[in-house]
Amino acid sequence: MKQLRIFLAIPYSANPETPNLLWKANLYDSVASLGHDVILFEVDPVFHRGGRAAAEESARRRPGFEERLLEAVRRENAVRKIDLFVSYFYESCISVPAVEEIKSLGVPTVNFSCNNVHQFFTVETIAAAFDWCMVPEKEALVKFTAVGARPLHIRMAANPAIYRPADAPQAPQYEATFVGQPYVDRRELIDRLLKGGVEVRVAGPGWQTEPDPLPLATRLRRGLGRWKRALLHRPEPKFPPKLPERAYLGVLSDNAMVALYSQGEIALGFAKVDDPDRPGQYLRHVRLRDFEAPMAGAFYLTEHVPELVECYDIDRELVCFDGPDDLLERAKRWLGDAKGRRKVAEAGRRRALAEHTYQHRWLELFSAIGLS
Repeated sequence: MKQLRIFLAIPYSANPETPNLLWKANLYDSVASLGHDVILFEVDPVFHRGGRAAAEESARRRPGFEERLLEAVRRENAVRKIDLFVSYFYESCISVPAVEEIKSLGVPTVNFSCNNVHQFFTVETIAAAFDWCMVPEKEALVKFTAVGARPLHIRMAANPAIYRPADAPQAPQYEATFVGQPYVDRRELIDRLLKGGVEVRVAGPGWQTEPDPLPLATRLRRGLGRWKRALLHRPEPKFPPKLPERAYLGVLSDNAMVALYSQGEIALGFAKVDDPDRPGQYLRHVRLRDFEAPMAGAFYLTEHVPELVECYDIDRELVCFDGPDDLLERAKRWLGDAKGRRKVAEAGRRRALAEHTYQHRWLELFSAIGLS
């Protein structure tokens, strides 16, 4: 395969709320390791943050960002023809006319995005402007097709130069670990494990056991609500449980996050997201963690997703659970089988290295769009 000249416009961080370099490591480092000439253009993380304040800031910054981006594309294309433009853009980053201007230079365009199952709104208005869209979730393909886009189903993966077992393995410090945010029912599942006797530790933003003090008006309103429910003999609503302080490890650096996979006997994965079309209902899809954890050498116990059977041999290369009781039962069963865990972890890592690196994904992309 000839050396390609690729313009790559991405945020360096996989989570704009906790800056790290994991997207750069996964996307840029992997394609560069294949020997291609890659022009890296950093996308300000503000464009990928949620909330009203971030949306307002993105709207203010977008014209200047587009101008700098287009200037860089024109300049680099004049130096030597760009074979492929690849971005990780939301509609907060770029407008359709800007994408069309890049295409007018004769440069093929691909946009990557993730969490499309429940956050398709972030790319809905720009998806069809790109020549192709790189979509990790099989369940989201129909959304792209419906708006006239050309989706390519190319799953998540991980960079083996980053995700690997600890160089000096020690006895695991924790029975179970999880890295991520506490949305949907994750607090309840972690609480179920703790109350069932499994010492699990969590890392990431949002897990702090003590929330910020509530405003006086909110406390008064809740107090009135409790009084009314007591008067009418109505049950108290259920709130997500507070986790004990010992369960929280804080927000970790990149290296510490990867090392955590070697520090627990079990690495946990959760797959549920809110269904945007059915309030109160959930969807499940394959996550980045499904490739990071096995590649890092962890015994991986994750929530069942049908698509996972296309990626791994379930129960031989990773283990799945379905529901809180099943999670607790499987966690206890595998905690008592160190030899079995090691066998599964080794098989999962072999599979991840053989099929699920981002080098593999880049080659899939090149083949799909005719650049191989």
